[in-house]
Amino acid sequence: MVKTFTGTRGGRKKIPVRRQNEIQSEMVSNATEDERPRDAESNVPEETNRVGEAEEERITNMTENCEEERSREKATEAEREDIGNEEEPVESSDDSSVDGDDCEVIVEDRAGYQETEPSLRMNDDGDFFEVEVCEEAHFVEAGCEDANANADDDSDDIGHDMWDDDHIPDPPSDDDCEQEEHVQRFNYGPEELLALGKTFNNAEEFKLAVLKYSLTTQYDIVFYKSSVDRLGARCTQHIEEKCQWRVYCSFERGRNKLLVKVFNNNHICVRSGYTKLLKSGAIALLWEERLRLNSKIKSQDMVDEIKREHNMIVTYSQCRRAKYLLSRKRKACHEAHFARIWDYQEEVLESNPGSTMEIETIPGPVPGGKQRFYRLYVCFEALKSAWKQSCRPIIGLDAAFMKWDVKGQMLAAVGRDGDNRIFPIAWAVVDVEDNPNWLWFMQLLKRDLGLEDGANITIISDKHNGILAAVHEELPKAEHRMCARHILENWKKTNKDIELERKFWKIARSYTIEAFQSNLEALKEYNQGAYDSLQCTQPTTWSRPFFKLGSYCNDNLNNLSESFNRSVREARRKPLLDFLTDVRRQCMVRNAKRNLITHRWKKRFTPRADKEIELNRQKAKDCKRYMST
Repeated sequence: MVKTFTGTRGGRKKIPVRRQNEIQSEMVSNATEDERPRDAESNVPEETNRVGEAEEERITNMTENCEEERSREKATEAEREDIGNEEEPVESSDDSSVDGDDCEVIVEDRAGYQETEPSLRMNDDGDFFEVEVCEEAHFVEAGCEDANANADDDSDDIGHDMWDDDHIPDPPSDDDCEQEEHVQRFNYGPEELLALGKTFNNAEEFKLAVLKYSLTTQYDIVFYKSSVDRLGARCTQHIEEKCQWRVYCSFERGRNKLLVKVFNNNHICVRSGYTKLLKSGAIALLWEERLRLNSKIKSQDMVDEIKREHNMIVTYSQCRRAKYLLSRKRKACHEAHFARIWDYQEEVLESNPGSTMEIETIPGPVPGGKQRFYRLYVCFEALKSAWKQSCRPIIGLDAAFMKWDVKGQMLAAVGRDGDNRIFPIAWAVVDVEDNPNWLWFMQLLKRDLGLEDGANITIISDKHNGILAAVHEELPKAEHRMCARHILENWKKTNKDIELERKFWKIARSYTIEAFQSNLEALKEYNQGAYDSLQCTQPTTWSRPFFKLGSYCNDNLNNLSESFNRSVREARRKPLLDFLTDVRRQCMVRNAKRNLITHRWKKRFTPRADKEIELNRQKAKDCKRYMST
């Protein structure tokens, strides 16, 4: 069964306000009778108020003991107050700042602070909802900043290559096939992990902070209280050596987060070099990202790495169980996402009329059983109409690996707007990049954009057989350019010479047939073998003199797709629904910012074009005019 669907929109749920009860407490002084006469005799002459050294030391110790007793009473009273408080939710008093289009979701229960990730949520009726992220002030500020630095910013919208003919592009980063990735390991000080007044989004964050503290300081810590909204930990030597180290946090309704209310960071015991917290579950938590990137890490390697990194000894069976727990967790996560894909589709279609989201499934291994996900395609109505109205008639096609635990790839079609910035049009998730999947993708893209036979349309891509066949079959009249950088990388395998690379770019960036022939002859004189192998690459598909007029773009690099793949790199690490949500939000924020920039831009040309024109005008000041016939 095939369906269609696109983006979501919702509102922030209101939380009832609880009347705040003012609690006043009086602390009764525990001063001893030995202390009071000392205060009363403060005005007595020095010779009549002398006390022996032993007596003074005794009084000082008693005073310190009283202060410690008072602090313990206050901490105990704070815990009792948390336990006795009513469990009514209150409205959060601090509005989280909107970063891009992300903000926290607040739900009507005390566990609401756990919902920190802005993914798709369900209300009490089982329907999906999502916070509305349309803060004009934020976009206005971001739009103004982008308008000022728009022409210089090439972070994810690479368009400078079409202006700079002397620039030699960097080789492809091969981001899609990259396997060796650096995992950020924690290197925090104890004061950064735990502190009085520090907040945590949920209990798992607090437990992880305590675990990292224990690993960093080499003290053995244990939890004496562990619930959803109240957690406490203390040193295991609190009885034998009377170690006073303790931390306690509970749910703060005013902030909608866990707040550290008691923290006595005073160890009087000896570092044990061992922690009871480092069990299989904790090992899985610490190694989750590394095992996701490389599931082939052996259990013995984990044992050795933990010994080297934390100077802690764990067993082989603990690490093996940690790997099992992570694999089971990832499998359950993917199953949950694939099970809700139909709900996501219906929500998108309802909130974005005219959009397209097609899902295809195949029969499972058991006859009559559950269907298995095969592929999906997404194209929003806003992107369709905007591309038709204001973008150049050029489309970049490329694929990128999904960085999941399961096999999958993303297919994407990316356009270029009037300011030479990327404009995502449609994307798909398939099992593998092959001919049938590219043909299916091109058929849907052709229908959504109304491309017909492809006349007056330019396609740019690498030389993947699936793309070549799909474009030839669905868009026979379209101009199909090959990415010069991919051509160069294949050509360099047998022609490793920096001078050959320079001559290649001169050929690719020639603007006339005469210049093309001249540069080609120069290559032939320099290296006959390189000349012969270059002729096999069909230079007419990647050299500028042979490009058709009307595309309004002299680009012979597929930087459109490369930039988009890089911009969604983090999203491609996430499960299916989170990936789709992140890409949709990214497109939404990009369009909103550019819309504000457009309305505030008062000049005739776009920011990048205006900058280029101004540079050429400055150069033209040194030119001289001569009479001609």
